[in-house]
Amino acid sequence: MGSPNSAIKLPTSPYNVSGRDVAFDLVDSTVSSVVGYGQHGMDFSPWGDRFVTSNSDHLQQVVGWYLPELTDATLSKPVSWRRSVAVDGPQAEVFRISPVESWRTIRTQMRLAGISTGILEGQGRASGYFTSATGVTIYDGDQWADTDHPIALIADVGSNLVHRKRLVRNGVASQGERIDSKTEFIRSKDTWFRPVQFANGPDGCLYIVDMARETIEHPKSIPEPIKSQVDLTSGRDLGRIWRVRSSEQPVRRAPQNLKDLPTKKLCVYLSFPNGWHRETAFELLIQRQDREAIAECRAIVQSSQQPLARLYAHCVLASLPQGVDKATWLHGIQDESVHVRRWSWVFANRVEGLTANWSGDDQQKVTELMLRETDIEVQMVMAVRSKMVLSSAKDRAQ
Repeated sequence: MGSPNSAIKLPTSPYNVSGRDVAFDLVDSTVSSVVGYGQHGMDFSPWGDRFVTSNSDHLQQVVGWYLPELTDATLSKPVSWRRSVAVDGPQAEVFRISPVESWRTIRTQMRLAGISTGILEGQGRASGYFTSATGVTIYDGDQWADTDHPIALIADVGSNLVHRKRLVRNGVASQGERIDSKTEFIRSKDTWFRPVQFANGPDGCLYIVDMARETIEHPKSIPEPIKSQVDLTSGRDLGRIWRVRSSEQPVRRAPQNLKDLPTKKLCVYLSFPNGWHRETAFELLIQRQDREAIAECRAIVQSSQQPLARLYAHCVLASLPQGVDKATWLHGIQDESVHVRRWSWVFANRVEGLTANWSGDDQQKVTELMLRETDIEVQMVMAVRSKMVLSSAKDRAQ
């Protein structure tokens, strides 16, 4: 946030963040809140889609989080911007190979018999479905084969496994489709395998944080007769980190020190195939606020053959004063990538002095492009942000 030594700027007075997430501005270090939240786990896809996880709803997407004037509007309050997007349902089936802990089986039997209170999930089954989903992460490395659809990874810490889904765009949100039939991406017979979080590494590999606990459950969810028989603190001094790599790709070993690169060279990394490099360069460029990046990023938006590079360059420009000019913005809303077009419209509020030198031909061109747009999510953004580039209500309504 801001420069490495800058202090976080807290709001001058407390405000309610219930049901929302907290956001930190990389430029001025201010703190704000945005719509949507989860229990344990949040990540963005390379295209800027935001996903969260809750214990019993393993894959959710926060729609429209980048349009606060829409999501925070009074008439939008009843709208659920956080959507459950797994095709097989919130508590989808999981295929564990570890033995079910005896206390789980006994607890389910007690609930079935009415001896103990608590939610009876899974039609009275002790396991076999998501009960402790956590750590949703979108893989953004270059160790595995490239895919047209992002891959979401979700741990079920109670079932000792890692689940994955293919994210397919479907309207304003995605659909999460199971990849592994009747099995899981990773599953262990070791009941101490407790995956809770993931990270995309500089070597392109996936890293798994394993908290290595004997028992995973909230104390209030365990009946007293059982609680006295289990040690809920066993393993609290342990933990493991696993690296998942491709058997067909070498691991990148070169040290990574992007922060010492000059701005011009750092811009080159916006085209890097590995997400860690691309995102690190992106964050450093935003923090630096170096205007030397403007010419480089405009060139990338105009000429790069890589949609992700064009998107990240446009995002850097949007963070810089006078970074997004009319030519760059008009190029962005005509991009062949739907993701670049969407974010170009999001950044309509960043085009410095756009309407001041807006000709009739410019307005006509934008109107024609809006009429040709077929993607519903881009249309949603246009409906919100078009007033920043089209002064005529009649043109916007058309």
